[in-house]
Amino acid sequence: MEVDLSTLRALASQQFGAMRITTPVEDFHADVSLAHVGDIHLFDMHTHPHTVDRNASFIKPTDPPTYKLSLQIEGKSSLTQYDREALLEPGMLAIYNSHVPYVLHYPGTQRSLIMQFPAEYVLVPPSAMKRITALPITKDDRLGKVAIPLFEQLAINFEVLEGPHAGSLLRSAIDMLIAVFSEELSSDGPPISDVVERAAEFIDKNLSDPDLGPTTVADALFISVRHLHSQFAAAGQSVGNYIKQARLERIRRDLANPNTADVSVREISERYGILTASHLSRVFKAEYGETPREFRNRILGG
Repeated sequence: MEVDLSTLRALASQQFGAMRITTPVEDFHADVSLAHVGDIHLFDMHTHPHTVDRNASFIKPTDPPTYKLSLQIEGKSSLTQYDREALLEPGMLAIYNSHVPYVLHYPGTQRSLIMQFPAEYVLVPPSAMKRITALPITKDDRLGKVAIPLFEQLAINFEVLEGPHAGSLLRSAIDMLIAVFSEELSSDGPPISDVVERAAEFIDKNLSDPDLGPTTVADALFISVRHLHSQFAAAGQSVGNYIKQARLERIRRDLANPNTADVSVREISERYGILTASHLSRVFKAEYGETPREFRNRILGG
């Protein structure tokens, strides 16, 4: 749909939170397509020059923690966050944190795809993610060769996001994106401990075990519990929190999936090792601000 500046401001703030949008063009207009699948939101826009400023005054503690991806399709843009500036040309993407001030500047006519998704989808500590926000990823990067064309196809075939498998498609795209980020993290700064990598792999494969914990993981890796804890601490994470986050993320993913709408909350919870409904409700609400049932009803429309 074609919109003027005031409508674009309203749409962007509704989708992504309060921000300021300015333009040097008197007769500004934009061609915009919107889509949302569960709690993933996409914004495909072809616009005149403009600048998006989300400074600290716009960010509220109650805003849900999310990450945003910007894929440049036509024209150019610059993304500034953490005093870094990423210059994006067609076929390049970057990620940024919606809870941290940022500026997006589009100096000319351009087209870009913006995707916003919950921070919980990224099982990487914020301190590590900070190292790769506002850094451009290109098709020359090993994994960028796969991830970027995938997001470009999403922009070209926006209508597929209306289908029953849209949620699975978007989650696959995000998983690919996270793989790109992990590759960036492994090549920038201290390498992730082999112990942490092996432990995370074991945890992810054994979430159905209700007794899964630091001792179980350490025994499987033939190391001491103390050494396991020290390796996770060096990576800015704890073993227990990683297990909790991994379980909640997978439960949340299944609750938001239309293909599992007929599966009870209890069954989904038990798949990932949480056997008590009251415990799940308590930790889920503490993490996401609503109960599992409230979340499912909101995402799937009751």
